[in-house]
This record gives sequence, structure tokens and C-alpha cells, in this order.
Amino acid sequence: MRKLLVLAVLAAGLTIAAAAQAATATLFGTATIESDHVKIVSDFIDNPGTTTNDFGGVRFTGTGVTDFNSLTTLQAEFNVTDDACKGGSPRFQIDFAGTNNNLFVYLGTLNAGNFDCAANTWIDTGNLLTSPDTRFDTSQFAGGMFYDNYTHAKSLLGSMAIDSISFAVDGGWSFDPGDKEQTVLLRKATVNTSVFTWPVVVTPPTGLNPAWTCKPFRAQHPDEFKAMFGTAANAYGKCVSHFAKTRSEAVAAAKVACKSVKNVKAKSKCVTARAKAKYNAHARALTAATVACTNEKEANATAFATKYGKGKTHRDAYANCVRVKLRGH
Repeated sequence: MRKLLVLAVLAAGLTIAAAAQAATATLFGTATIESDHVKIVSDFIDNPGTTTNDFGGVRFTGTGVTDFNSLTTLQAEFNVTDDACKGGSPRFQIDFAGTNNNLFVYLGTLNAGNFDCAANTWIDTGNLLTSPDTRFDTSQFAGGMFYDNYTHAKSLLGSMAIDSISFAVDGGWSFDPGDKEQTVLLRKATVNTSVFTWPVVVTPPTGLNPAWTCKPFRAQHPDEFKAMFGTAANAYGKCVSHFAKTRSEAVAAAKVACKSVKNVKAKSKCVTARAKAKYNAHARALTAATVACTNEKEANATAFATKYGKGKTHRDAYANCVRVKLRGH
């Protein structure tokens, strides 16, 4: 039943490149990108009239996995915000080529016959393939069982070719009585050496108000904000000062560009429009530059410091990285 729910209607969805290889993560069903994670909802409250919101998930391909023997790492960082792990969800679902059967790998902690997990808490599963728990459901295969361990699952399915691997959520039905809804956030997934994340890309608010620019930047990019403006009490003030200077430069450039406009009202509109465009372009470019620098630093901190830092202590590496990436903006 779960196979039909989850895999029969795979949508083209939005594809995200994995960091380690040219692998892809394709969203299906109710899955949507929300900030730095994927939000997946299973809502059965409106059944049987509506079934399109019963399930969702992320399908991983191009990871280099060929058969179950070649699968060495299966890991996730997830958060169940409504209500808990239940009904076999959330889980990893492995679909084998040439068969309609699936292997399920349940997330959470086995407790009295159910895999439980704390709500509203980010949980790192660790590599599930090293788990001693009987979280492997091989019951769809001859010789399999509902609560199985990795060793036995591998002995049954090791040489079988894998068609796809998915992170699936469809447990809303199990919260009855209740709200019949299950909501799960997926922040990171690892399949062998392919690591899937969903980096935040935020467009700053339009206008010429430095405070309006700094507030969402600090809230939605806290690491980049700290790296750019520090952690002291005056960090927010530094941000506002930075964008106040940007605003002044944008207005000055706009006045020069609009100098030939004779009508006073038209000139004012010209200056405002051009200043906003230049200011907002800088805000977007700075956001993109800081995110890019953070990613580059996390990928290889030593190479990052050597490339952008000054002197023996490699000082100002982050600021220099941002300056390099802002050139031309």
C-alpha cells in the first residue's frame, strides 16, 4: 500500500544537486522547500475526497548506489513538528528494480512495537545501516519480516539492483483519533558519499531602509551575519552602517544618472527608482556572496584561509572572500 502511495505519482519536482557528486534530490507529493529544509506533510483530514495531500517525500538518484550491497550510508537530519513518528513514517524507502516490493528503513527509536521520536526536535539518525535495531522491514520479500536487522536484510537483498531511494512521509492516517496529520522537516540526507542539503537563498526586502535589510538578513542567515559583522553588541549597528553607506552611494549615483531629467517630479522619481535598484542589487549580491563564502569555508577551511587570508594568521579571510565575490556588483 505504501509503495502505491509514495512512488506511483512521482512528480518532476524541484531538483537539488548534492554536494559530493552529481546526484539529485527530487521532491514529490506535498514536499516543498522551506528555508533550509524540505517540509513534507501527510494530511488525511479531508479523505476520501482529497488524497493528493496524503503523502510526500524526496527521491534520491545518481548516488552511485547499484545494489543493496553497495549501499553503505543512509542517514538523515529530520524534525517531526506534528505529531510524532508513527505509522511507519517517516522512513527511507528502497525500491528494487524489477519488483513492486520495497524495503523500509524506519526512523526513530523502537519502543513497544513502534518507532517513536521526540516532536519539535532536530534528530540526526546517524548511519542507519550500522544500527543494531530491528528497523529494517523486509516483510515484502520471501523470507523477510516486519522487524528485521541489517545483517539479515543484506543476506536477503544484497545482490538485488536498487531502482531508487526515497525519504517518505505518509503517516497522517495513524493519528486517528486526532488531527490525522503528520508534518516532517528534512534538513539533510546522506546516501553513501552524496550529501543533500537545501541552502537558504533569501531576497532582501526592497526599499532604502538599512534596518529592514539587516533584520531579515540576521534572522535568516545568522552564521553569515556573524561572520560579516561580528558577534559583539554593535554587530547590528555595523550592518545598519554598512547599508546606510550603500544607500548614500546609491542615491549619489542615481542623482548623477538622472541629472539630465529637467522636470523636478520626474527627476525625483528617477533618482528614487535608480537608487532603490542599485541598493537592492547590492543587498542581494551581499547575501549571495556571504552564503557562497560560508559554503566554501565549510568545504575546506584550510584552503579557504590560505586563499583569502592575510599574513601568517590568515586574518580577514571571510571579509576578503566577500569582497572578491562582490566585484562587479
